[in-house]
Amino acid sequence: MTAALRPIAGDELLAAVSVTIESCCKPHKNETGKITRWYGANTDIDDRRHAEEARVRMRKLEALGTLAGSIAHDFNNILLAIRGNVSLALEEQPETGSLNSYLQEIDKASRRGVDLVRRILSFSKQDEPVQKKISLQQLAEEVRALMRATLPAQLELCLSADASAPPVLADASQIHQVLLNLLTNAAHAIGAHRGTIGLAVERVSVTADANIPGLICGEYVRVAVTDTGCGMTQATLARIFDQFFTTKPPGQGTGLGLSIVDGIMQQHHGVIAVTSEVGRGSRFELYFPAADHDSGDIAETKSSSATLARGEQVLYVDDDSLLVQLVSRKLMRLGYSVQGVTDPIAALDLIRTQPERFDAVVTDLSLPGIPGLELAQEILKIRPSMPIVATSGFVTEADEARGREIGVRGFLLKPQTIDELGDTLARLLDASARPTAGSELEQQISPPECCVPGVDCIPCARLVPAGA
Repeated sequence: MTAALRPIAGDELLAAVSVTIESCCKPHKNETGKITRWYGANTDIDDRRHAEEARVRMRKLEALGTLAGSIAHDFNNILLAIRGNVSLALEEQPETGSLNSYLQEIDKASRRGVDLVRRILSFSKQDEPVQKKISLQQLAEEVRALMRATLPAQLELCLSADASAPPVLADASQIHQVLLNLLTNAAHAIGAHRGTIGLAVERVSVTADANIPGLICGEYVRVAVTDTGCGMTQATLARIFDQFFTTKPPGQGTGLGLSIVDGIMQQHHGVIAVTSEVGRGSRFELYFPAADHDSGDIAETKSSSATLARGEQVLYVDDDSLLVQLVSRKLMRLGYSVQGVTDPIAALDLIRTQPERFDAVVTDLSLPGIPGLELAQEILKIRPSMPIVATSGFVTEADEARGREIGVRGFLLKPQTIDELGDTLARLLDASARPTAGSELEQQISPPECCVPGVDCIPCARLVPAGA
């Protein structure tokens, strides 16, 4: 049952609370069996109820992550087919003309689809936080692009990013979650009215004069989220980071969002400051310590042209026949000789009958009959040195760990570009071509006269054949 103190006419209510209690009572009877009184106790079970609700929400999030992974696999196959065929068409079209511009727009749209799927997967994964050197300006731009597609038309989302702001050490997925949470709250605060949400990233120097609890002197990157919504009272401000506290109607808020934001900021040794005024809106400021100069390079994805092959034989396995045709054509343009199959059993038969024919194998993880990792394991039993690359629209940590244990040398998340696949194949084939200790090639090579056994030889740049 739920009990609440409510005001009575003519009296002033000093406190109003709502709690969930569990009642237990037992009757007391006299000698004749008549009930004369009741004994009972009420227990506050709010904490237990909140904990049970939290467990239910966590199970729903886990189910959502699993669902997102399965959907992402099929959707990524579609995106890979679109991007690959557009790429083929662009190669055959002149750089000028209306058809080329149409193809470019299709390619841009498919890239946005790829980014969207990867963000959803990143958001749904419950990984341990990994803090790396990242650019908050770049992250804010990504979050803005994601939010812009979900906000109502009457809301304007403005981004202001300071190009001089230094990088910070942070877990990109967690900061993604923080910004999405704050921007969503800002949208809810404005509601159905016209309004503006601001997202700003700037560099700040905090001195001893700063009146922000928990903030010490130093260099910071400040991320500010502002809105022109309804604002909050001082009483609400005092409780916004409490677990399960929410001002939203039942069923529309969990009361966990801002407490999670506060916890993430603490993990990043940051500080969050909030100001608000009823009828004017709210401002959330996140302070992240600037990264040291010696904390490594900024994590980024570098684009590169695929390395051209020299006729190496590649076995490509995927149950989607369109992808098999597409990837085979693209890899052949890079100089590979490709055998594409849609049946993993047929792929295994090819390896059994001609174990030395192929120089590398690329396989999808989700295959009918024989899953990709089992196929890789069987291939490596036949030929342990075979370089194998696994691809999928959704790769879990467990899949990757098992693959590494089996001997899979590369993992690529669909829809990977042909450049990414080509570069991965080139790297693995180059590593496989290097002579290992005791190999026939090494036995045919002897050090030149200037080399002394056990001592690094500075004059020599490489080993030379004996008698040279």
